[in-house]
Amino acid sequence: MFNSLFTFDLDIVAFHLLIGILFYFKILIFGISFLKLLKENLNPLFIYPIGLFFSCIISAFFLSLNIHPLFLFGISIFLLLINYKIILANIFNNYIDKLYIVLIVFCLVVLNSTTIHDPDNQNNIQAHADSYYYTFGIYSEIYYYKFQDLTFYDIERNLVQQVGILLAYPFKNFDLFKPILNYTISAWILSLLFVADILRENLKIKFISYIIFIFSFLTFFSFRADFYLDESLPTILTMPLIFLLSYFLFESIKKEKLLFEAVLFVIVVFSCIVTKQVLLFLMMPIILIRSLETKNFKIIFYFSFLIFLSVIVVLFLHQDYLVRSYDLTKISIPSIGLDGNYSLIFILNRMAQIISLLLIITSSLKNIKLLFFTIYCAILFYCTQSGGPIFFWLMLFIMYSQIKYAKVSFLNKEININYLTFFIITAFSISYYFFHNYHHKIGVYFLFFIFLFLAFNTNRVSKKIKILVLFFALTFPLSFSTKIPSSINFLIKSPLENRESLESLSENIEKLIPKNSIIFTDIGVKNSNDQLTKWQILELWDNDPGIVYLTQAKRQFYILSSYFHFGKKTYERKFFQMYENNENIIYKNLDPKKIIKNNYYKNFFILVEKEKLENIVRNKKNIYIINNNYILIEI
Repeated sequence: MFNSLFTFDLDIVAFHLLIGILFYFKILIFGISFLKLLKENLNPLFIYPIGLFFSCIISAFFLSLNIHPLFLFGISIFLLLINYKIILANIFNNYIDKLYIVLIVFCLVVLNSTTIHDPDNQNNIQAHADSYYYTFGIYSEIYYYKFQDLTFYDIERNLVQQVGILLAYPFKNFDLFKPILNYTISAWILSLLFVADILRENLKIKFISYIIFIFSFLTFFSFRADFYLDESLPTILTMPLIFLLSYFLFESIKKEKLLFEAVLFVIVVFSCIVTKQVLLFLMMPIILIRSLETKNFKIIFYFSFLIFLSVIVVLFLHQDYLVRSYDLTKISIPSIGLDGNYSLIFILNRMAQIISLLLIITSSLKNIKLLFFTIYCAILFYCTQSGGPIFFWLMLFIMYSQIKYAKVSFLNKEININYLTFFIITAFSISYYFFHNYHHKIGVYFLFFIFLFLAFNTNRVSKKIKILVLFFALTFPLSFSTKIPSSINFLIKSPLENRESLESLSENIEKLIPKNSIIFTDIGVKNSNDQLTKWQILELWDNDPGIVYLTQAKRQFYILSSYFHFGKKTYERKFFQMYENNENIIYKNLDPKKIIKNNYYKNFFILVEKEKLENIVRNKKNIYIINNNYILIEI
């Protein structure tokens, strides 16, 4: 009954809030344990990448050997028992302040989960096209660094930017688990709690400054696309890594810690590859500069070799689509101005980016490192197609670096408490108006600003402001009562259909079809006919990326979508052949055993829309009607 008060399933949201906290504890335990083993500083700056690295490596290993997740929990508990004093001291240090931050983060992620989410009892799917790419492999078979593509038979993909698969491993078989919420709630919690830990450990601020206040406000408008964090979900987990790049740029390599520095480099490269690989474009030059500053030939050679090796690894992982990767990263002249029909939020983004860039340059003029880093990031952001998150990273980098290392005077003035109160009330009022009347993402923007502002200012915020902020933060998610329709269109521009039947269909497929089966279907295709060219067919098969949500059925599809072909020529040739086979199996009498040579697959099924049953001429073993919309036929 209480669940019905909201336009989301409260039990599902609560489950993912818990998962987020468990993510945080797991990464914390692994990070502290291995740092202690190496006898290194237990700084959250290092805890996060090291903890993420070992968690991902162990998860990939366990998944490959099909080891039960309880063993991962067992390892975590074992490490906790060994290092419980240090870990508990870390967790409960300044716990009142941490609980306050946790509440703010919970408010933020609950609100965010209403703008991008899985289907549940009350809502259809709401997601961007690229979001499906980061969730479609969760139930696939993992082979160390590769996983089987369930949307496309006999295709393996590597784990580049697929950290969500590894994070989901211990929880994916719970009924309440949702692949998209695995990011929009749980990954957000993991990332933001470590951001708060890093800032509290490394920044000592004596007052609340204007520069942090302004930059915090502008940060969420720093992406190239309006909803980049909703589309490119692994970007969420890159935030704690940005402050480590600042450490690399401003702190010199210690000769006595050379082995640890090398290990840390490898771990951060790995973290970039499994989260957002374009971050390597910022990391590699910084590491190179850092090594050159030592003026030690051995160290320069050492790290140059590691950089070269990392580049080779990245090229190997991209060997199938190097041309596309080159097109995304090559420098080009940016378009100036707004020459199209753009939303208000897009224009707001552009304005915020220009203002931010001017402020950053002005505040960095006296620090050559910050200035050159700003120019470099601006070029990557404005002059490449892959620059979506780079300005966002730059904003976080600049805020941290200016406080920790640069000690800039520009705008570094204490904010009057009355002015601050007035601004927060005004900002809340405006964002709440737009939250209800224009775009619900405005609410997430406001809460993200509040979080950053509080986190960067550590413990210097007055109780009055904290109470005010907490009241406003709670207001947004609590507003999602039954008074607000659950079918709100959040102005997501992708031409996706919201079909609540997808989850039910997935559940029925899992129940009716054995694991060693292949499904032949065309339900993701509309208006197909014999007059289409090959390239029109290819385009038709990628028009509905939302259909790949059916991978939650944990079954292999012959072809479900062509959305993830990434311009690979070999893939396209394979697709056209498989498309022909798929048509012949569904609507003619082609024997699937003639094209499926893998002996593991013993059962074959056809899945079509109900009205297409009359077009299927082959003999049928069993026919199942699903949701009164689909027909499942055993061949």
